[in-house]
Formats: sequence, structure tokens, C-alpha cells
Amino acid sequence: MPKFKGKYRSESHRWQLWDYSAPGAYYITSVTKDRLNRFGEIINQKISLSKEGIILNEMFKQISEWNNQNIVDEYIIMPNHFHCILIITDNDFEYPVLNPINDNEFVLVQRVDTIHETLCVRYHR
Repeated sequence: MPKFKGKYRSESHRWQLWDYSAPGAYYITSVTKDRLNRFGEIINQKISLSKEGIILNEMFKQISEWNNQNIVDEYIIMPNHFHCILIITDNDFEYPVLNPINDNEFVLVQRVDTIHETLCVRYHR
């Protein structure tokens, strides 16, 4: 595992063949700087949100109002991080994927299940 500024860090967990601007359901985690408890504290096994935590909570509730193609499915706020599942929809999006016949070319497809089928063909031929 490589080091960055003297600390170990993992390589990217992103899938190289996926366009992360594409519609889909994304699991997102974000941690506060220096892992400081900025969003609140745990009291009696329940989070008590700080001012910043209350703002974050309101932002999650408003995401769909900013763009109706973005939906927050679930989220949880913890003292120094949050998790959420963000669903991005766009029926007109065309997904660029590697052509299963020629690895140097890309083809455009419009459905996620087609991408899965295309990649299954590519890796299992």
C-alpha cells in the first residue's frame, strides 16, 4: 500500500469502467477534516446534532428541490461523518462503455442493465 505524506492510503475504489457522472444509485461517505466531531455528539445512543449537523440535515432534505433528478434515498449523520445513498436519474443519459468486440472503442448505451450485459460479455468471452 503506498504512502502519502508518510501515511498509508488505499488506492481508489472507483471502478475504472464506470462513468461516475452517470445516473445510478451512489453510496457516499464523507468525513470531517481531522475527524473532528463537527456534526454533533452521541448522547444516550442517539445523535444530538450541532449547528453544523442541523444545516447538513436540512441540506439533505433539500437536494431534490435543487434538482428533481437527484433523490436522497437514505442518509445518516454521525458526529464526524455521514453516509447517504444518492440516486441520480436521467432518462436521456447515454452510457459510454467499452465495445465488447474491440477493446479500443466505446459504444453508447442507454440502460444500466445493458451495460451489465455488455461487460459480462466482455469479461466472459
